[in-house]
Amino acid sequence: MIDVKLIDITPSSIADDAKVQALAEAFDVVMCEYIDLNVLRVLTNVEGLHGEVLDLIAWQLHVDGYDETDTDELKRHMILSSIEVHRHKGTPWAVARAVTSVFSSAQVAEWFEYGGEPYHFKVNGITERLTDSVAIARMVNLINAAKNTRSWLDCVEFINEIDSTEYYAGWIEISDTLSVDSDLSEIEEFTFNEYICSYVEDFGAMTIITKLS
Repeated sequence: MIDVKLIDITPSSIADDAKVQALAEAFDVVMCEYIDLNVLRVLTNVEGLHGEVLDLIAWQLHVDGYDETDTDELKRHMILSSIEVHRHKGTPWAVARAVTSVFSSAQVAEWFEYGGEPYHFKVNGITERLTDSVAIARMVNLINAAKNTRSWLDCVEFINEIDSTEYYAGWIEISDTLSVDSDLSEIEEFTFNEYICSYVEDFGAMTIITKLS
């Protein structure tokens, strides 16, 4: 026999109704003849299941965002959390649970936390590396399945640290007079390359004399 009876999980608002009690009792009697208790024990043993068996359970539970190409570990996580997610659909908790199933570091920020518009939110704080657009598309689909209709996703923000080395060059020249003389009249063609860098210069006079013809 099953330890839990239908009347035990019936809402309190109707549980005291005699007709409801009679219907629940009849249901228990009939269903005990047809329910396979081994099937009821499946969810308590998900950790030991693999591959296609997980896919069938996910189909039966209507697990949002489930992907048959995922690893068994992720499939189990999605299955075990699906019932709780369905119970809290339309809440910030459900959205947070959805995004962390794709990026564990993701956080959900409500509109009033970043100065956005009412009923808007964003996902930020993601430190995992983004290798392609598949993960983003999947997370957005999960968000749409978990959020309520009036809420809108503004953006998804990633945090990436980049190591780089920068070099700076400069020169200092101090003189009273600087003169440059040149005769370019014998040269038919010449190339002039300009290089710019920062410098500090202090002098009294600077003269450049160049003859081009």
